[in-house]
Amino acid sequence: MTTQKLIHALLNLSEIEALSSQRHWLTRLHPLAKLLVTVFYIFMVTASPKYSLQTVILLASYPVFIMAATPIPARTLLSKLIIPAFFSISLGLFNPILDPAYGWLSLLTLMIKALLCGFAALLLVATTKVEDIAYALGWLRFPKLMTTLFLLMFRYIVLFINEIERVITAYSLRSGGQTALKPSAWGPLIGQLMIRTADKAERLHDAMLLRGFHGHYHTSQPARLNATDTLYLTLWPVVFIAIRLITT
Repeated sequence: MTTQKLIHALLNLSEIEALSSQRHWLTRLHPLAKLLVTVFYIFMVTASPKYSLQTVILLASYPVFIMAATPIPARTLLSKLIIPAFFSISLGLFNPILDPAYGWLSLLTLMIKALLCGFAALLLVATTKVEDIAYALGWLRFPKLMTTLFLLMFRYIVLFINEIERVITAYSLRSGGQTALKPSAWGPLIGQLMIRTADKAERLHDAMLLRGFHGHYHTSQPARLNATDTLYLTLWPVVFIAIRLITT
């Protein structure tokens, strides 16, 4: 796999966001319902005891159901979980040494927790437009500054990853099709990348000002919660709590 394809598979969030344009039952749900269910799910996963492998395995029923009931490609989301998996392994690397009796169990539980939390967050982005997530945050009375920073950071990360792919493509074309970056080229490429990204971000900000941006986004407001949204918002927390109770 080339460096560009590897970066695209691991880091590119634009293809995840593009999935939210699909039309199916989950994308039509109210963003507030999906956001609250995701936050509650992540809380239940992270609050599970470190040795409770059975609990986190049963909590995996939520993303498994969503993937089975929607046309979201599993491979696209799973490729983005490689980095969280390595991060969770690094956090619990010494568990088997510090806890010889149950260290491997706690390490496995920690890794599954990280994967489930990351999967839930990716499912939210894959089924809800970022602007709609910002609207849901505003409905929850999040400060407008925090909501604006969330949107700008997401857009800047997507822009940054796209620039990385363009720089690597240009390097590959000018170096005779080499698939790996030479160590001597890392410094100049990083400098070029930062300059190009900052320049494009400044142009985008100027365009936002020309279109009436005054410190916060004006997002469209979805309709109020209907019966389906309320059922989704009520049913899943009950399922999560039931799983926690039966495995405690």
